[in-house]
Amino acid sequence: MNSLATPRPNRVESRTIPCWVLGLTLLTLAPISTFSQDAAAPPASAAAAEEPNDKAAKYLDALLKRPSGGYLFDRFYNAWLDTGTIAGLEAYLARRAEAAAAATGEKLMLAYFFAKQGEDARAIEVFEKALADDPKNGEAWLEKAKVEARQLNFEPALASLDRVAATDPKAEIAIEAGKLKGRLLSRSGRGEEALKVWKALAAENAGDEELREDLVELHLAEGLVEEAVTLMEELIAGTADPYLKITRQLRLGDIHQRSGKRDEAVAIYDKSLEAAGRDTWLEKEILAQIEHVFRREDDVAGLKAHFEKRIATDKGRIALMKRHALVLAELGEADAAVAAFSEILKLTPGDRDNREGFIDLLGRLERHEEAAKQMAALAELNPDDAELVAQLAVRRHAAGQAEPARAAVLDYLAKSDGSEYAHLRAARLLEQFKQDDAASEVYGKLIAAFPDSVAAKEARAVFLHRVGKKEEAMAIWKGIAAEGSGQDALRAARALSGRGEREAAHEILKSRAEEFGNDFVFLGQLCNEAVAAEKHAEALPWAEKRLALAGSPADLNDAIRQVVSVLDRLEKTAARRDELAAKPDRPLAETCLLAEMLERDGQYEAAEKTLAPALEAGEILAITQQVRLFKSRDEWERAAETQRRLIDLPEGRKSANVQELAQLFRRALKFDEALQWIEEWKKLSPGATQPWIEQSGVLVETNKTE
Repeated sequence: MNSLATPRPNRVESRTIPCWVLGLTLLTLAPISTFSQDAAAPPASAAAAEEPNDKAAKYLDALLKRPSGGYLFDRFYNAWLDTGTIAGLEAYLARRAEAAAAATGEKLMLAYFFAKQGEDARAIEVFEKALADDPKNGEAWLEKAKVEARQLNFEPALASLDRVAATDPKAEIAIEAGKLKGRLLSRSGRGEEALKVWKALAAENAGDEELREDLVELHLAEGLVEEAVTLMEELIAGTADPYLKITRQLRLGDIHQRSGKRDEAVAIYDKSLEAAGRDTWLEKEILAQIEHVFRREDDVAGLKAHFEKRIATDKGRIALMKRHALVLAELGEADAAVAAFSEILKLTPGDRDNREGFIDLLGRLERHEEAAKQMAALAELNPDDAELVAQLAVRRHAAGQAEPARAAVLDYLAKSDGSEYAHLRAARLLEQFKQDDAASEVYGKLIAAFPDSVAAKEARAVFLHRVGKKEEAMAIWKGIAAEGSGQDALRAARALSGRGEREAAHEILKSRAEEFGNDFVFLGQLCNEAVAAEKHAEALPWAEKRLALAGSPADLNDAIRQVVSVLDRLEKTAARRDELAAKPDRPLAETCLLAEMLERDGQYEAAEKTLAPALEAGEILAITQQVRLFKSRDEWERAAETQRRLIDLPEGRKSANVQELAQLFRRALKFDEALQWIEEWKKLSPGATQPWIEQSGVLVETNKTE
């Protein structure tokens, strides 16, 4: 069948994170949570009958030996969902926890489950039962305190943390409990007590520098800036490693900068620059921070003065001199900028990067003739480098040197590897220079060198059409469509369509319809071109065939839109609706089409009734169609409830689906549910920034700006 074809940064470096990320992190005291399935839970008997699969059973055995609500529980949870449901997991854990001979670990597993689900009250209740059996379980007391803190029940949480201390916990548990206790005391308005707790924690772990860094961040999160500065200064004073010392100095400078103390921040950055190696990433970072301090106040003149002061005391630092020259150019001091960069060239006579930087500066200052002269000299020094010759052509064109620019392009082509890319680049440079005759010659060379290349033919056709030789261009596109693959035919049709040649686009696709008539994308373009050519009767069977081929929600939505559009133009929408309504055993795609038509007529109940059997059967296409219909009515809560049914399906638990659910809850003003599902979204897309941005927006809308 035919078808369409650098070293890893240490912990200190990672601390220079955006404040809003830090703030959101500190707001989240619990591990990533997921949620109950009330809207689409299986029957109670089915849920009660679920048992762990082999993978989940292995994690469960490990957890029962050492109960924990961390990553191991998450792995157990995810392994269960490979074959089971959330409701089934709850029933299983509850059955074990409520047994007469239930061990403490079994009760804790249920407590961790409720905590993960965000059912805090139920989690606390089970924690209390488990801790009554095992009051010396410090880790469980800590987890209970986290849940209580999430409920803003600070006093019970503090009491639980006191119980942690009484269990003689391991060092990591004691440290985590101490950090949380200080945070809760601070948020309870007991700042002095919080400071006392953190100071004691630091004293008890005097050699733990990472703990001290954590305490700095905790102080900042609670608004204790001066105390954070003091802690960081003490930490820097005790740091022997030069690299680590500089990175910590940068963090201190960042703290000063964010608190509005520009002079203190700049002084620290200057001190760090003195210790940084030259031509290193650290040097670039420090200079960038210095620039940021001045630019945030729009003080470019102050930045220039500061750079001049630093150049006088830190002679020969090329990166500093470059930034100074660029600032001079920005201020319009062209002669001074050129002179400053010339000093760099004197210090680095054989450095190609600096020569190219100087040429870029000249171009920025619109000294194009001088830039072209400098580039010509650089190209002479590197006679085998074709790229420099191409850049020389651009510089000569900017200087108004038409003939030398053309000569440079041809020289570039001669020195290049003679590839298809090199020919295309040369031709397009000449087009850019408005030298169409020369470009035409190069396109001719391109076709001669690569006669079978579809890309080469397409490029020449585009050029010919642009210069007014439309018949020649159309002949090339028609040849591509007739001889190439389905993708080639599509590209040719789109090229013609984009240039207003809709009739020609329709004809070339129609000529290949027998070969590629089962391809969803091909049929979509064919329908579009038929409609544009006002051949609606021809378009309808193709549109309906495309509907039958739709295999994803996005494809179905697009196919329905296209069918309805064609029917509207033919004034046959009502007749087709009635025909589908009377048709027994409709395919699912036609059922979704009928629901769309009923919805458009305002027959909302009939549309829902039409989709109901497919919804009950768990058909993904029906679920997504129902969600779309609810969204079109602005019934956001019903849309969210239906979307949850999709998430509950084994193949429906995808990042895009969870994102949609979180956003639907947000539109429905169900902010707690939105925040819960954003946490699940983060879990499914751990490297994505969009969930954090969405969470930030929800928090702002609910006045949780802290």
